[in-house]
Amino acid sequence: MSLTASVEDDAERAVAEAVIEEFLADTGWHPNLTATVPGAVQYSKYGPIKRFVMKRISKNAGKETDTSRDHEYTDWEDVEDFAGSIADVIEASSEPEPAH
Repeated sequence: MSLTASVEDDAERAVAEAVIEEFLADTGWHPNLTATVPGAVQYSKYGPIKRFVMKRISKNAGKETDTSRDHEYTDWEDVEDFAGSIADVIEASSEPEPAH
C-alpha cells in the first residue's frame, strides 16, 4: 500500500516499485507476484504529528489535504485482480504433477 502508487506520473510510480525491489533484495524473499496498490489516507486515525506529515506527503503527491476527513485512493478492482492472480498461482502450485 502506497500513496505514491496512486499518482499518474510513471516516474513517481516507479518509486513505489523501487521500494518493493529494495525490500525484496534486503530480505532475500522471492515472491511469485508483487503489486503496488494505492491505499487510504486516514487523517481521522492519525495523531497530530503523523497527520502533519501525511498532509505534506499528500500535498506533494497532488492529493487531498483536507484533514477533516479520510481519503480513499484504493482501486478495489486492481486489488481483486491481484487476489485472483494469487489464487491462480496457489491453484497451479497445488495441482498434482502428471504421472510419467
